[in-house]
Amino acid sequence: MKLPIFLVLSITLGIWLKPYVSPLYISSPSRGLVVTNMPSPTPTPKRSEVIAYIAKTFEPEGPQVMVKAIECFYSESGLRWNAQNTNTNGTHDGGVAQINSVHKMGVEVFDYKANIDKAYAMYKRQGFRPWYGKLCN
Repeated sequence: MKLPIFLVLSITLGIWLKPYVSPLYISSPSRGLVVTNMPSPTPTPKRSEVIAYIAKTFEPEGPQVMVKAIECFYSESGLRWNAQNTNTNGTHDGGVAQINSVHKMGVEVFDYKANIDKAYAMYKRQGFRPWYGKLCN
């Protein structure tokens, strides 16, 4: 029996032939963060919507800060609402602005608007110091 080429490649490369569901970090008092299936926001935001929301949120700080926020979050997450990272210290970063799990956002870390709102509140207190992306500082 001859297998279709896409099946051979997917098996060889370890590619699953089912839709990918990103994990989600949920706080658990007894075990820290637990990975579960993440629901996709309805509808999934377009990059232009994410950029527009960053611009609107950071607009009171002036055009230079607004542009820097877009660049910073692009270098942190590629402006992906579902971006996530595990740090060497065991904490997790999530969402557009890669908000660290120490901020206890829970599932809303992957709501791009809540994530950007939290990033703006952090910026108001600390500037761009909480972010380490190459375009942040």
